[in-house]
Amino acid sequence: DKFMPTGLHTKTAVVTGANGFIGRWLISELTADGVAVTALVRRPEDRTEELREWVASHGGNPDLLETSALDLSASDLGLEQAGIEALEEAAAIYHLAALFGFGLSVRDARACNVTATETLIEHASKNANLERFIHISGYRTEGSEARTLDIDDERALARFYESHGAYEASKIEAHERARRAAARHGVPLTRVSPAIVIGDSRTGETTQMTGLAEVIQAMWARELPVMAGTSETWMPVITVDVLAKLLAAIPTDPDSVNAHIVIFDEHTPTLPELLEQAAKRMDVDAPRRTISVGVLARLPKALTNLDREALSFISDDRYDPMPMRALCARIGIELPPVQACLDRWVDHLLDTRFLERAPRGGHHVEVGGSRVFVRGDVRDDNLDAVFLHGLLLNEQSWSAITDHLQAPFIAPDLPGLGRSAPGGGTRSEWMTSLLAKGATQPRLVARSLGTAFALEYALAHPERVRELVLVSPFFLQSKPGMLARQPWLMCAALRRIGSARF
Repeated sequence: DKFMPTGLHTKTAVVTGANGFIGRWLISELTADGVAVTALVRRPEDRTEELREWVASHGGNPDLLETSALDLSASDLGLEQAGIEALEEAAAIYHLAALFGFGLSVRDARACNVTATETLIEHASKNANLERFIHISGYRTEGSEARTLDIDDERALARFYESHGAYEASKIEAHERARRAAARHGVPLTRVSPAIVIGDSRTGETTQMTGLAEVIQAMWARELPVMAGTSETWMPVITVDVLAKLLAAIPTDPDSVNAHIVIFDEHTPTLPELLEQAAKRMDVDAPRRTISVGVLARLPKALTNLDREALSFISDDRYDPMPMRALCARIGIELPPVQACLDRWVDHLLDTRFLERAPRGGHHVEVGGSRVFVRGDVRDDNLDAVFLHGLLLNEQSWSAITDHLQAPFIAPDLPGLGRSAPGGGTRSEWMTSLLAKGATQPRLVARSLGTAFALEYALAHPERVRELVLVSPFFLQSKPGMLARQPWLMCAALRRIGSARF
């Protein structure tokens, strides 16, 4: 673990939007550091128990978490007395909550994202204990158009709302309104603009499927023929756990008072490079062509499957990395390698079928000098079964069976398929390396192409195999028709079949 201790001395905090993606990691980080947190959420009576369980399972202390009501659309924010007292007594206030969505009305977006922010700052101004009010916006606050926007020019502001959509425009307006309100009320403020937040740097875990994750999903489903943007389009990322550690440390960082910090990893690859790497990870083709945002904006949504408001996040803009570098240096945080973090995030998205199911676990191991993705523990001395998939598939093709098994098993992606690299020797050598660390005689359950791996290993090491279960062995299948034997035709057809249908 490359994270150094933060040395927090903040004892109490309020977190709005604690039930969201960033909020959950933040309250886990804070409570793990001994900070008592009041989470302001909608319908706390429905969410408290689940939120505490989540915090406990992610290293936090649920005993330090209390919840109270918040309604951004209400003029009084729907606050209960406990919430008001927390706002007026806490050492740190984190404002993460926002009304998110495309197609919002200007009235609703401004009420929830602009006016509510100003109201919270007014409450904070009554707090004599306050070390910091941390306002969370988005990295596009530093985009070229946002930086030149004059929010006092009503016409310019109206045009911005029209061209960018109410959500993004309201967040950019709130970014400036927060600065003015804090100055007016004497509230110590730090504005934080995270880039695209991806999964945990160690596990890839995420609870969010918007933005870049949707692009990854479309590519996995073979529904992304072209990429929006240019060869220089850049969508910087930051992992959610690193963001949480930075946020947790900010209240005790004197140099960040009245500062604005864009939180991003400057080593994030360009969007085409990022998609290319993700495609390799998923064993699919990345889009080879690009289409400009200007052209996409003029096409109907039914054709592009893109909301016009999402296009404003696709940009070639670059951002000043110095504030982020300085903050990391002061706090003592070294960012983990961004490509490894992206890989783990993509793995988690695949593992959960893009958050449609609970994670099933899985990791990469070295087999015959090659990198192999495997479900289960190859070192388990009680290993009962090994599942080997067929051509063009991966270990997930066994999930309807393996999801219900109680006995220990492993299910690898075969070499060159799924998330496994090619190589590793002959089929028998590959299997021998895969099973070298186990001490049992597992049954081999194989389908189609996988039966070749099972048979060759069983012939070489009969004493290490308890049973063979061969499903549709390739050598017993009837000869395919003439059209199916044409590589150019089959490759073209398979590229156009989505993963679910296949």
